[in-house]
Formats: sequence, structure tokens, C-alpha cells
Amino acid sequence: HHYPEGWALPATATPFFRNLLKVHEPQSRCFSAWANVKGTMAMDNSSEKGMALFEAFHGEELAQGLRDYLETDDFGVECARWSTDFSFGTVWARENLARKLQSCVVLGMLIALRQSDEIRYHTKIGLVNGLSQKEIEEILYLAVPYCGFPAANIAKAAMLAAFHELDSAASPAPDTSR
Repeated sequence: HHYPEGWALPATATPFFRNLLKVHEPQSRCFSAWANVKGTMAMDNSSEKGMALFEAFHGEELAQGLRDYLETDDFGVECARWSTDFSFGTVWARENLARKLQSCVVLGMLIALRQSDEIRYHTKIGLVNGLSQKEIEEILYLAVPYCGFPAANIAKAAMLAAFHELDSAASPAPDTSR
């Protein structure tokens, strides 16, 4: 295997995780996306792609906040870097499935995982990617027989919170000058 210098798989890794990390070609997309963990291999343009997609999904202000954060050495900054480079710059950047469908898949998985914060974020991303509120509601309904009512109720609350946040941001501030 061709892992970055100084990197070792923890002895406690499950067989599934060990198989997941098997890399047969050092030039594979998976390897190049993760190869700079120890800074031993130059990244491809996944960072730039990831930042561009993040900005398309979340807007200029949040993207600038992410750029600023990535320049720090704050606790956990590597998680944000990996998310930008791998999740957005490698996985979301794939072109074999339309972004609208990617959003459907991600929302379904997040509902199953009961990840309310991520459902809220990805509901907004889904709207940017062309899903309507009605289609997001249908994703919620489709999840019920597979994920159960408790998971669907968590998702419904997160989706409604996302819609409310977007509505609040779009509404003009009330005139309090009188």
C-alpha cells in the first residue's frame, strides 16, 4: 500500500475500515485527495473545487469565513479542511449524478442517521441544487417506512428550521424607526 510517509493504520481499525483504506494505485483519486495528511504529496485541485462548491451552496460570506478559519491552527481545523477537500472537492464535485439527485441521496442518508444539524444544512443545499420544498417533503415521506417515524420527525423539524431560516433571511427587517 502507498500511504503517506509516517502514516499508519491504527491497530484498532475494524476490518471494514482496513478494506476501505486499501489503495492499489498511488495516483488514485482517493489517495490524492487524502495524501497531504502529512504534507507529503501535493493536492490536486480538490481544495479549489471544494471551496467553489461550498461558496455555491452557502454563499460568499460563509465561504470567506471558512477560508479565514482554514488559515488558522485552531482545534479541529483539519476536519474543516478534509470536509472542504474531500466531501466538497472530491465527492460532491463528481459529475456522474446530478446535484439535485446528490441532495436527495444525502438527505435520505442523513434522515436515517438522525443528523438534524446536517439535515438542516443539506435542506438548504438541496434548495440551491434545484429541489423544491415539495420534493424535500416527498423525501421526508419516503424515509418514513425505511427509517421510522422518530427519524422522520427529527428530519421534519430540521427541514422546517431550514425553511424558517431562509424565510427569515429573505424577509426585510421590520421598520422600527416610528
